[in-house]
Amino acid sequence: MAYTKYPNSNFLKAELGKKKLKPMYLFLGPEEGEKDKFIADISSILFQNNPLAKESTGRFHCEDDEINEAAGFALSSSMFSQTKLCILYNIDAIAPSEKKPLEEIINDLPAGATLIATSLKNQPPAVLSNAMLKKIETIQFWRRFDNDIHRYISAAFKKHGYEAAHDVLNIIAVSNNNDIRKIDEALEIIIGSAAQKTVSAEFVTSIISDNSDTSIFDFIDALFQKNKKALVYYKKLMDRGESEQRIFGMILKEISLLEKYYTAESETNSVTEALERCGIREKQQDKFLGFTRFFHKEKLGEIYSLAMKADYKRKSANRRELMSDPLVSFISGMIFSDT
Repeated sequence: MAYTKYPNSNFLKAELGKKKLKPMYLFLGPEEGEKDKFIADISSILFQNNPLAKESTGRFHCEDDEINEAAGFALSSSMFSQTKLCILYNIDAIAPSEKKPLEEIINDLPAGATLIATSLKNQPPAVLSNAMLKKIETIQFWRRFDNDIHRYISAAFKKHGYEAAHDVLNIIAVSNNNDIRKIDEALEIIIGSAAQKTVSAEFVTSIISDNSDTSIFDFIDALFQKNKKALVYYKKLMDRGESEQRIFGMILKEISLLEKYYTAESETNSVTEALERCGIREKQQDKFLGFTRFFHKEKLGEIYSLAMKADYKRKSANRRELMSDPLVSFISGMIFSDT
């Protein structure tokens, strides 16, 4: 069997830089993290902050026999928007005897819909005929060498005005197994937490090596004490599968409690009565009063404004680009704001 060479991710990056999209893609190769980045980039170009982006995106795993559901999603019409993104993971898991739904997707994909199929293999799976492949833009994702990863991390730091020594690059690469997606997540935390423009190995190690169990309450305590560890805790909660909505809701709940406290204090002119009105238990009172030292009542309006912007962005945007997670930006804004 002849081995076909396909364009690599650099070609796709250049095409997306020109906002050029194809209706169908096949992403080949073992570099899963980089595939995820390009899926997010394509999604961002496709939807352009459309609030219906989540409802118009379908993710299906062929190894879980979800190809029929994928066909139903891709080929159905929507009363809300023609723009649609169908992502088919691991299409090499589709047996040749079950390829009809895939053929229907490729042959009948409606205008405005985009298909992205992925495979860990370096060549297209047998389920795709030559006729089908002619309709698809196939991109090869090779595993990156260490030097490539180091250059990538260095460029990310420079983009945001930071410098890092070679040992820092190596710590980040090794601790994340050279996975681009995980490296991006680590960079979000490191850049969001760094107080100095020169990032040291000691600082990065302290961020990455914090392996203690973290609860959502630990996160809230750190955030409302303006502790940079809140960013680390946030990442851990997300990695563990904590609901983004719950995290955001807990932040809003604490902001609302601060607002209620300040209103009660103004009406009663008594800290003790204000705490009682808010239902804050005696064991928690010192900690809560510590929050008030970091978040003064005059600034709560600004914090609410940041929260509403973050809420809009997280509901409407498809984002996995560096430093573009709305909650990371919101949390950083709370930590580093002059309140």
